[in-house]
Amino acid sequence: YTLGRSLYVPVTSRCNSVPLPATRGPNFLLPRAVAEGLVRVRNAETTRPTAADIDADADDVVGDWWAEEDEAVSLPPYDLPLVNSLYEYDDDDLSEHLRRKRRNAVDQTGDEIDDFLTPSIATLVEEVSSRLDGNANSDSDPKFDQVVIAGEGEPTLRMDALLAVARSVKSFRTPNDDDDDDNTPKKRSASRKNRQSNNNNNNHHF
Repeated sequence: YTLGRSLYVPVTSRCNSVPLPATRGPNFLLPRAVAEGLVRVRNAETTRPTAADIDADADDVVGDWWAEEDEAVSLPPYDLPLVNSLYEYDDDDLSEHLRRKRRNAVDQTGDEIDDFLTPSIATLVEEVSSRLDGNANSDSDPKFDQVVIAGEGEPTLRMDALLAVARSVKSFRTPNDDDDDDNTPKKRSASRKNRQSNNNNNNHHF
């Protein structure tokens, strides 16, 4: 989903603490398109649906929760159990587990690994790449200034998906992204402040 000139990529709805929208109370409203994106991810994770189910309109998922004319809506109640991990550990050390899992899962073609969760990593990467490809080939000003991996859940619970999306984004960086003019003391200071601010949120910017 999009907010302003940012493309947001929710990789999971699962969380290790109360999700931010839930902390805002029942009267917290989101743009309908944002809520639809979040509900699609939640539905994909909780129902193990077919591809047709994942592509269904969010309205089909939430039933009468939203009125047809609503432009700003609240999310359905969050009733998923909190989790500390979405992976089945092979090792008590998470870092070693991920390294071992990656070594075992990457095939000889170098394709992205599958963490066997939904939405699949391949689906996430394909959708992000498609949106950014249209952004790069636009005749007008680019639609997106940044990609933010964030959503209802905690993105680092799906670290493999987070890293795969980040790798896919790198190929769309332009030379201007590394412009030496951005390395002035003033801009370096602003960049540090932005990083410090971002570190206080469950958002991952690229």
